[in-house]
Amino acid sequence: METVIAKSKKTILAAYIIFIVFGAFFCMFGISALFFEETVIGTVILCVGLFCMGVGVGWTVYIAKKPKVYITFKEGKLYFWNGLICSPSEVDYCTSRNAGLDGAIINYGKLIISVHNTEYKLQFVEGVGNVVSNITALKAQFTAIEEMQKHIEEKKAVENPVQESEKG
Repeated sequence: METVIAKSKKTILAAYIIFIVFGAFFCMFGISALFFEETVIGTVILCVGLFCMGVGVGWTVYIAKKPKVYITFKEGKLYFWNGLICSPSEVDYCTSRNAGLDGAIINYGKLIISVHNTEYKLQFVEGVGNVVSNITALKAQFTAIEEMQKHIEEKKAVENPVQESEKG
């Protein structure tokens, strides 16, 4: 069974599309002001509209290019969006940063995760606090399991020579 650990917050696209629409309205008002020979006001409103449209288009494209799912967990392994596959015990650390007021309201943030001394920064991660908690819990669980398996193997290695000497 595959479990999604971290996914991107695609619903924020709506905010930037609205930003594009407001930019278009500002452009229309700016152009109409220029027709009525209000050059200073028309130019300022037009520039604000073009800026809003540019920012809106830029962020919309940036967020749309993000993968829908960043990290999944399946069969005891973490599968990353970039093809990296590792055990949760191989995660060096996992932290998060807030995305400001809008991130607090819409519940997204920036995930910073390090695997094999390589740091990955994922933006617009939905429920980033829960993601950090889940990865930390998986790391602790798998680290404990691996230590227990190592201890059992060491114990068997010590007992095996004794058993072979008793047979002979």
